[in-house]
Amino acid sequence: MNILLASLLSPITLSFVAGIFAALIGFAIKVPKRALQLFTNLLLVAIGIDGGRGLAASDLSGLGAGLAVTFSLILLLPALSYVIARYLTCFSVPDSAALATLYGSVSSAVLMAAYAESGDMNLEVDGLVMGMAALMELGILVALSIGTLALSRETGAVSSKGSRIGDIVRGGFPLLLFGLLIGWLVGDRHFGRIENIVDLILTGTLMLFMVEMGMVTAGELRNLRATAARAVSFALLMPAVGGFLGTLLATLAGLSSGSAFVMGAVAASASFINAPSVVRVSFPTANPSIYLTCALGVTFPVLLLVGLPLLAQLALLWGRLFEPSGG
Repeated sequence: MNILLASLLSPITLSFVAGIFAALIGFAIKVPKRALQLFTNLLLVAIGIDGGRGLAASDLSGLGAGLAVTFSLILLLPALSYVIARYLTCFSVPDSAALATLYGSVSSAVLMAAYAESGDMNLEVDGLVMGMAALMELGILVALSIGTLALSRETGAVSSKGSRIGDIVRGGFPLLLFGLLIGWLVGDRHFGRIENIVDLILTGTLMLFMVEMGMVTAGELRNLRATAARAVSFALLMPAVGGFLGTLLATLAGLSSGSAFVMGAVAASASFINAPSVVRVSFPTANPSIYLTCALGVTFPVLLLVGLPLLAQLALLWGRLFEPSGG
């Protein structure tokens, strides 16, 4: 109950709800696109620096197990997304490939929210987790391979669009890796005096970002029409599968409950910032109202409002079940 209240009453969640409410009553809070991109980049670098500071002081003995979990999720999430979209919710091949691309990748917004709320929930996050989350962006490549293969089998033609690796490399997650490197090199030596000021600025920036995301989400909810039942089913089922796998595998790898929570949240998320541009080029016949509404209209708000506290409880449960017995 304390974790649920901490999540629902956090500045991040309240800002998101405020954005939805503002959009529903017709009150427009316009954040320029360039400013929004700047917010995103700033937050990713800051989270990376914070994670790098933790990485500098952490024990790297579990790095091998952590990487094994990361690459398992990189392979599993896109494949499961495609199977669920194609054979359980019966979407077309292009739409299933598009959904696998979004849900096989990860959301930087959910990563930001989970990392911020882990502090509100008093859950400790290992520094190496931020690097693991950054690597999970590679799931896009697996999803594109699955989608291209499925389309070539259906049409008999090989797609000439390629994997758009350049679009992925130019995404926001390299900034997270850059922040990790800076934080790891500097450590805690030069952050003490300005830490509170930086935290205040970053919290304010993240609140503005979440207000904007709330307004965009309210707009996407209006697109739920003919495919509503199937879209909602997929957008709820796939995050549940991803969150279950992410928290469980991270716990089995020996990571802390806070780290398992962040990995579960990232595994449950869907990319709605970088991946859609890749989908538009690689799978142009996919319906944007399906994959964007699933990711942004259903999965993102459900994760932010109720999914994160539930994943935190699940991570704590795994931690108790698999806690090493004392000697």
